[in-house]
Amino acid sequence: MACVGHAALDHVFEVEQIPGASSKTLARRYQALAGGMALHASIAAARLGASVRLIGRVGEDAAAGARFITRRGHTPQQVPAPQVTAIETTGAGDVFHTALAIALAERQAAHDAVAWACAAAAYKCAHGLGSAGAPTRAELDAWMRG
Repeated sequence: MACVGHAALDHVFEVEQIPGASSKTLARRYQALAGGMALHASIAAARLGASVRLIGRVGEDAAAGARFITRRGHTPQQVPAPQVTAIETTGAGDVFHTALAIALAERQAAHDAVAWACAAAAYKCAHGLGSAGAPTRAELDAWMRG
């Protein structure tokens, strides 16, 4: 099973009561915990006995592309994102994860799958239009050929 999505750092503050508007309260306890929908799902699946791989974005969000590791202990590989002038970025991460899931389901090599996902997200950013900016396969393939 592969969980595709984001991993994040959750900041959890334990307080006596929820602070009201424009007020402050002291936290009794603070924890920095692993979070993100895909990370939570992969942990739950593993605890329930599934063999799981987490595929997600870790670190600062940037237009620098994506880094991935194929196996524990291997050196991370960097795949650059196509350089575009972003019109609108809403949904770019969703487009990336969806394209990556499709490419992996089609058994593309990891590097090729990540590159295709980066291109899909870059296309979306360059074309804007909310969800309508997500490329069709034909549009993406033609755009990648230049």
